[in-house]
Amino acid sequence: GDMAVDSFSGDIKGSGSILVVDDEPLQRDITIRMLSELGYKAYQAASGSQAVEFIEKREIDLILLDMLMPPGINGSEAYERILAIKPRQKALIISGFVNSSEVEKTLKLGAGGVLKKPFTISQLGYAVKAELS
Repeated sequence: GDMAVDSFSGDIKGSGSILVVDDEPLQRDITIRMLSELGYKAYQAASGSQAVEFIEKREIDLILLDMLMPPGINGSEAYERILAIKPRQKALIISGFVNSSEVEKTLKLGAGGVLKKPFTISQLGYAVKAELS
């Protein structure tokens, strides 16, 4: 369906490539649809290790990183491995829990901020735009 982006002020639309890393297919879908509506080229990874493999193969402007992705490596460990490949990789955390030690750790590594789930398309748009500009 149409998310009526026209009703938004144009200042939350943008361009660039974004990798959505989330183990929940529905959440990935929604986030990717929102990003497409906002003008971004969105890719997806279902796990931290998939995200690392993706980054080994291509450039991406921003990663939206879920923190808790059982089983396998969590968001902060994924980001650590990604930084070993691309030391300047930008990332935003998406999490239901904003005050967790994993979130703290990931922010210290250099992630730009936390987008609390559930988020609206405008919250997503502003956060992404702020991080990319």
